[in-house]
Formats: sequence, structure tokens, C-alpha cells
Amino acid sequence: MQGKHILVLDDEAPVRALLQKILTDAGYRVTAVGDGQSALRAARDDPPDLLVCDLSMPGLNGFHVMMMLKRSFTFEAPIIVVSGLSKEKDELEARQAGADTFLRKPVDRDRLLAEIGKLLEPRFAPPDPALARKHILVLEDDARTRVMLEMLLRNCGYRVTGVGDGTTAFELFRKQPPDLLLCDLVVPGMQGMDLIRALRGEMDFKGPIIVVSGRSHDSVETAVLAAGADSFLPKPISRQLLLHHVADYLSRSPG
Repeated sequence: MQGKHILVLDDEAPVRALLQKILTDAGYRVTAVGDGQSALRAARDDPPDLLVCDLSMPGLNGFHVMMMLKRSFTFEAPIIVVSGLSKEKDELEARQAGADTFLRKPVDRDRLLAEIGKLLEPRFAPPDPALARKHILVLEDDARTRVMLEMLLRNCGYRVTGVGDGTTAFELFRKQPPDLLLCDLVVPGMQGMDLIRALRGEMDFKGPIIVVSGRSHDSVETAVLAAGADSFLPKPISRQLLLHHVADYLSRSPG
């Protein structure tokens, strides 16, 4: 993984310098910045392979930087948060904003390098040959998000159909059920929750259903799982986690 480009965002100069030294000594190319606006510019001008990001800082903080980057159609890099914030809610909010890994300060050098190594492994390797050509239906009304999901899944060898409303998705199930449904909740036509209930009840669909939604409250997740979904992933989407869930549920699904 040596030679990969890592962007470091931390407003404390001594911490920033320490992280830069650790990563440079490990063979990475490092860009280190001290504020959120500089991080966004750096990510645009020289896209990194990975972002190491603090959370608390003046101006545009780490939460906002992650959310803005993850909304970008072109930003694919994993994100490691290194923060002095230590409450569980801080980690939860960081992951909802787009973090793949959360490490608390003071950061352990070996742990940091190990996490970077894991995240920089080839991320979009094709699935097990037995899963290749499985058919996935993507229900997402936001066109950019839908196209991103379709491309991500096709690059892994899956067959993908993308639709923007629940009614069309339901009609496609009537004609030929897919192997897996990837489903948003708030969509035109039949809402995602109603679609899930209809598929599990009226149509007796046995395949996996993964919900990807910006409505990330615990009560929503509980209701989604009670309606019949197998998994709930909050937006912005962790691509690595999504692909893991898709492959895992397809490998368990009969046929």
C-alpha cells in the first residue's frame, strides 16, 4: 500500500505533524491540512486514497467535511476519524456522517497503520463466483445516488436494475423477482416500508431486503426490521459495508 495518498485533517499543529510523520515513515504520500475548507480543496485538487479526519475544529468541522465529501459522486475514499471525542454518540454520529473507522486520541501508531492497511485493500473485488450475475433491484429516487449504487454493484459482477419509485419496483417483482432488493424508504409511489410489507406478505418474497436510508433514528430502524427487512444501513453510505452486506445476504439466500 506504500505510495498511496492520504489526506490528514487536524486543526492542532502538533497532532497534524505527528500523523504526517507516522504516515510518511510508513511510505504513504501525505497531504496535511488544518481546516475543513482546505481539506475540501485538497480532496478536489488531488483526490486521496484515504482521509484521516479530526472532528472538533473551528469553522467547517470534521462532521461537515465528511458529509460534504460523501455527497460527492466522485469521492470514493475510506475515512478514518481520529478524535478526542469519546462518547458513544460521537462515534455513531461520525459513522452516520461517513466514517469507516473511529479511533480515539491519543492514537496508537500500530492500530492506525493496521486500520489504514485494511481500508486500502482492494475494496471492490468481485464477489464469490457463485454470487456473480445475481440480480439486484435498486429502489432509490435520487438519480445520482441510484446511478452510484448501480455502478458500484455492476463493478462487482452483479446484474442490476435501478428504479426511482416504489410502484415500478412492485410491478417488477410481479414479473420477475430479483435475488435481492436494495431499498430507500421515502420514494414516490409506493413507499419503501409499504413495499417491504407487501413483498413479505402478499408476494411471499423470501430474498434479502437491505434498506439504505437517511432516516437513521433507532425507531425507524426497528420499524424497518419489523416490517421484514434484513438489514438497515444509514446514509451516507459506506460502500465497503454495503458490499459486505450484499455478498453476505446473497450467500445465505437459497437459490
